Amino acid sequence: MQSYSIVQYLYDPDRDGHHCGYCKTDNGSISNGLWAYKLTIQDYQDMIDRGWRRSGLYCYKPMMNRTCCPAYTIKCDASEVRLTKTQKKVLKRFTRYLHCGEKSRAPTSDTSAGARHEGGEYIEKAVAGHQLKEGDVAVIKPIGQSAVLVQTQAQQPVKAQGSSSTNSEKRPSDPMDSFPSKSGGANKAKRMRLEKRIEKMKTRGISEEEALAAIKAKVRKKNKEKSLEDLIAGDAKPNAPHRLEVKLVQSCPPSKEFEETFEAAQRIYKKYQMAIHHDQESDCSAEQFRRFLCKSPLLPKQSASGVKYGSFHQQYWLDGNLIMVGVVDVLPHCISSVYLFFDPDYSFLSLGVYSALREIAFTRSLHARCSELKNYYMGFYIHSCPKMRYKGQFRPSYLACPESFRWVPIEKCIPKLDHSKYSRLEDDPAVADENGRISNLDDALILHEGELMRFEDYKQVGRQESTKILEEYAALVGRVCLRRMVLAAESFRSR
Repeated sequence: MQSYSIVQYLYDPDRDGHHCGYCKTDNGSISNGLWAYKLTIQDYQDMIDRGWRRSGLYCYKPMMNRTCCPAYTIKCDASEVRLTKTQKKVLKRFTRYLHCGEKSRAPTSDTSAGARHEGGEYIEKAVAGHQLKEGDVAVIKPIGQSAVLVQTQAQQPVKAQGSSSTNSEKRPSDPMDSFPSKSGGANKAKRMRLEKRIEKMKTRGISEEEALAAIKAKVRKKNKEKSLEDLIAGDAKPNAPHRLEVKLVQSCPPSKEFEETFEAAQRIYKKYQMAIHHDQESDCSAEQFRRFLCKSPLLPKQSASGVKYGSFHQQYWLDGNLIMVGVVDVLPHCISSVYLFFDPDYSFLSLGVYSALREIAFTRSLHARCSELKNYYMGFYIHSCPKMRYKGQFRPSYLACPESFRWVPIEKCIPKLDHSKYSRLEDDPAVADENGRISNLDDALILHEGELMRFEDYKQVGRQESTKILEEYAALVGRVCLRRMVLAAESFRSR
């Protein structure tokens, strides 16, 4: 049985703005939106590659040249990730806490806490009530099973195939470069220790050249770069004061494991929203939590290699207590991070950066089983919002050009965004959005009064302005999705 995506485009000729979660203006955020009742994983993959993003069942695409804070889709090639010194320090700090109970203060420059996905909840609230009743669309049975992945800190995650590029952006020089020269100066003490060590080895019949070569080899071994997986796994230490478990539970349709931990997750969510976003307790109800972060339009599916696609919660359990949850979508080409919330009492662990690195490692483990799945999407990169720029520190990263939808290395984008918050990122003016060129609307699938029909037939019974609205919708989702997805006829009614 073929699975169809079913959506309702929320046509709004006035395009009123909403409150912006980034710059805090009352009506500066302007976007197009649709309500997704069912979405195949491939359709949603194609949508996010055209600048869409979901919040619960609501999908939105910023009007980039009009909105106050242009939001560019960003992805990191997880198979070739290069860790910075700061990111390594975050991982090591977490490991020290597990092994030694050491609490060190997070650096003041860590702006990821509270900024990971801020803004989506405001849009979700703004469109509440603008959807069809549940019984008005055909029911499509979800496929696939629930999934649970348990990974302890001491376990070694699977490394991505053919990828060892987890080094810093600038590889270290030869270890001997750090040896002091014979000119003395500030390195005098270090040079003296080295000479003393060589003299001691010479008393054992080892020549000066052999002694120096042995010291070089030892230093190189010590300085050998560790992979992301090595840093996450850390060194197993028995009787450590803390133990971390990471579990992946399917959130929609909800698995048994998800339902059993729902109250614990909602409790952390409420604590996080009130402390970080200053929400009222009444705004963090179990119903709101389900609508915002648990419900998903994605139809679960399993690949031939056993990778389970769909919507999940990645839960972090510390000593048996839930401290953090990353909401993620597993798609054909990527892991898409939807939202993150955590217990603010553990902010000293830089959990925003730490969870992103764990999700990159998760992406790499799936890439080892499915070569096409190699990217990690962190949602939107907002250059005009300084606290969101940290997303660009995960390298190599790319931004989607808002006009051609080609991927451009972020290093080439920064100068343009420094000059103007909205910019065409593709250098070649001749490169166009080929998927946005729509020559024929007649084959679009329309759901009208429970009957599936082509747009050519719908025009005989539909509203006069339907062609104009369909043209707008088609340009936003692209030619490929237009032909595959089913559009509810209610889309042709103005809001």
